[in-house]
Amino acid sequence: TATTLMIHNVPRRVTVSELHWLLDTCGFVGEVDFLHLPSVERRKVNTGFAFVNFLTADAALRAMTFLNQYHFPGSKRKCRATFAKVQGKRANEQHLGDQAQFGGRS
Repeated sequence: TATTLMIHNVPRRVTVSELHWLLDTCGFVGEVDFLHLPSVERRKVNTGFAFVNFLTADAALRAMTFLNQYHFPGSKRKCRATFAKVQGKRANEQHLGDQAQFGGRS
């Protein structure tokens, strides 16, 4: 059962905190244990996609449904959520190593 999503079409100005706030305010409080938003350091922007792991497959499916309908304010492109190739918090932390940005909050 898949729990990790790759979110495409994230506006480059969005931060990890803003993405986590979006997920919290849209009903996923306490359901995310991993969030990674790759960035281009020298430009201080993200790369346009993120990886989010949910505690359950049900939460991941609900988030996918929500995100596939969502437009970030000011963006012309709709988000697109797909199941990530790497699944699970531990596997993502191992895959990303020191690059992992968010391990979850209680």
